[in-house]
Amino acid sequence: MLLMATTSELFEILPAIMSAGEVPMLVGHAGVGKTEVIRSIGRKYNREVIVLSLSQMEPGDLIGMPTRDGDKTIWLRPEWWPKDGNTILFLDEINRSHETVRAAIMQLLLDRRLNTHVLPEGTWLAAAMNPETDKYEVNVTIDQAYIDRFVWFKVVNKFDDWEMYALNNVSGKGEMYIRALESVYKLDSSVFQMPSDFNLPEIVPTPRAHMRAAKLFQCIDERIMDKYGFEILKGIIGKKYANLLLKQLRMFNNPSLSVEDLLSYNQNKIKSVTPQMRMNTAQQLVNYIIDNNLTDEQCFNP
Repeated sequence: MLLMATTSELFEILPAIMSAGEVPMLVGHAGVGKTEVIRSIGRKYNREVIVLSLSQMEPGDLIGMPTRDGDKTIWLRPEWWPKDGNTILFLDEINRSHETVRAAIMQLLLDRRLNTHVLPEGTWLAAAMNPETDKYEVNVTIDQAYIDRFVWFKVVNKFDDWEMYALNNVSGKGEMYIRALESVYKLDSSVFQMPSDFNLPEIVPTPRAHMRAAKLFQCIDERIMDKYGFEILKGIIGKKYANLLLKQLRMFNNPSLSVEDLLSYNQNKIKSVTPQMRMNTAQQLVNYIIDNNLTDEQCFNP
């Protein structure tokens, strides 16, 4: 069970989230690899990646500049606007941006449009911010309305993941540096590790959040949900309720097999559970027979 996501895990999780129409929010320290994981996903899926550094933008940079069209005002399309849906639009530094910029971004999240400009069908959205700690100058105004629009992930980086990435991007003396760093890291991990002692904003489950979670469970491949279901749910409805919901979902997906099911030879139930569950119930059946001193006739004619 993950309590945070590494960049390699996000590489596997995020395409499923974005293709389902949801927006992941990556929270992590500067340099941890948030932007690079989005760029890597873009390369894998042959999608153009448009990075908007929101801390450097004004509302006009987002919604376009106004111009006159006869007796009405229209808005020119901003230069960065996606040409087609084969794009990842990455909203970076959200909690460093001005409140007027965040207001414009809210329309993008709600309606997938800004003024009259509608995002091309199929565009993937992702967002990122630094943690709200004393290490960063951020605007601590991420309210519940914003929280309820994202799937939140606490991002960390493991040396093994980074080393594999780095070795694929350097050679010669650059590779020598990576090998030297590996040796130092084994002696003192602080040469690489970034602190992870920060918290995500408090995530409160809402009817909208449950609807989004249900949609993800409907759309996302079962293998991804089996592997990362807790991390995904935690980012939508909070850690406490993610645990409870997952336990209940597993009960629905893997209904328990009882001794009575074996005695009555309930074929559908027996076939629907895992081999391990069949073995466990078979052992319970043996104990049941011993405890109740059942005869062969009683066992085969319950």
